[in-house]
Amino acid sequence: MFFLSDERFEKNLSLSSGEIWTISIAVNFALGKDVFIYPWLNVLDFDVYDIHCKLGIIDLLKRYGKIVIAPSSQDKRIKKLCDHKIVFKREKYLFK
Repeated sequence: MFFLSDERFEKNLSLSSGEIWTISIAVNFALGKDVFIYPWLNVLDFDVYDIHCKLGIIDLLKRYGKIVIAPSSQDKRIKKLCDHKIVFKREKYLFK
């Protein structure tokens, strides 16, 4: 369901490297969590986390009514991941 590698189930979590975010999503989904938060996404991170869109993990979470939060300053790229955004500028914010 979360496209984890077959080897994942026999490895120690300390050896998970970049797959840790997908593992975290899968574990928290199994625990019934409703909010999933990514780390700060810079321009290089989008190449890595964009795979979650391609694999359908973000869509899967949305279909189950989950909330996905992806903090970033990459306005154009964040539109691919999220339905809404909150823009913070100094002491003001704007919800779109």
